[in-house]
Amino acid sequence: MANLYTDYNGASKTIAASATITFTGTDMPGSGVVAYHLYFTGAGNTFANITRIRVKANSQTIWDFTPAAYRTFIERISRANFAYSSSAASFTIPFYLPDAKGDDRYVSQFPANAIPAIEVVFNGSAGAGTALVGWTRCDLKPTLFPKFLGYVLNVGATITNQTIPFSNDGEVRGYALNTTGLARAKLVLDDVVRHQVDGTFVVEDQQLENPITISNPLFHKLHGTQPAPPGRSYLNIDTGGSWAGAGNEAFFWSFHPQGKAKAA
Repeated sequence: MANLYTDYNGASKTIAASATITFTGTDMPGSGVVAYHLYFTGAGNTFANITRIRVKANSQTIWDFTPAAYRTFIERISRANFAYSSSAASFTIPFYLPDAKGDDRYVSQFPANAIPAIEVVFNGSAGAGTALVGWTRCDLKPTLFPKFLGYVLNVGATITNQTIPFSNDGEVRGYALNTTGLARAKLVLDDVVRHQVDGTFVVEDQQLENPITISNPLFHKLHGTQPAPPGRSYLNIDTGGSWAGAGNEAFFWSFHPQGKAKAA
């Protein structure tokens, strides 16, 4: 039986406009962590005032995402059908398996023996306030850790049959992609077509398990995992006139064996 232990650091970090706050290994543990919890105070310091969130293990970035990508990811994988609002002032970064049952979900943890860091980038509209970090640890021996990373696509509007090569050193479980102006998307992993949708029914294949209320970037959970070796994996898309442009990103959720995050 797994035992969970939750705690927090009462020493807060100061929030300011256009600033980055960083929690490091002196602020929080790494080994055994199945989730980090962050909370913000101060008027207006919510998801709407955050541009980027990064988690690092031994200086290696293993999570790098926008609040919008995070919100659709949590809504899609949460067994509690939980969804964050854009005005949320707290959130949890799950290293466990949120869509699994029982104690097996806790075999996935932050990389063992790695030094953690969390960076939260605030925009110019952030106000004076503070940030706190907490964590939940588990006494089960870990076998996996997750990555959730964004990749800029560099694909413009009204483009047909654009292929974006992709590779991952783990097993891919899902991905997020902007739906506005998306005419078609095909994800190929290890020469296997794992997910292909037309823009007109891009949401439908995801609605049978969890309700979808957030659309961009919509997270697609694969049933099972798939390796994504280089030269055999790619994303192929068609875009319409309302596609936001080259700055759009794809976000991939993947799992990796413990020990892959090496010391810096």
